Amino acid sequence: MRCCNIHVYQIVTLRLSKIMYEIESKLIEKSGLTATNQRIMILHFIYEIADHPTADDIIDWTQKHCPKISVATIYNTLNTFVEKGMIHAMSPPGSKTIYYDKNTHHHYHLVDTKTGKFQDINPTSIQFSHQIEDYAVEKVDVFIYAHKK
Repeated sequence: MRCCNIHVYQIVTLRLSKIMYEIESKLIEKSGLTATNQRIMILHFIYEIADHPTADDIIDWTQKHCPKISVATIYNTLNTFVEKGMIHAMSPPGSKTIYYDKNTHHHYHLVDTKTGKFQDINPTSIQFSHQIEDYAVEKVDVFIYAHKK
């Protein structure tokens, strides 16, 4: 099998070992999708290489390693992964940029204001001091903006 003229086993040069290839293939198939090389590469980047990447980050990396993957395929794959619950798409308040998160469990984010990097925070580590009267909370997304002292 080939992906963009890259033999499957040559993907090892992209730091994707055969074991990771198989694990990511199974994860994709478990979600009811066909594990194409393009999907495996995109999932690998999100799960193993990047931390909260944007679509542009994913496009840049993917096209650098496999230029024949179209931008439409990348966006369609990202949307499919989000729909299947394999990744989470998030956009901080006031930002139009969408970030993709491999952590699909409920959690908060710390945004380093100096570096722009995200850090996952366990929601049990933050306590809210009061309930919201007359409302049933459906979802809580917390972005904490801070920098190291």
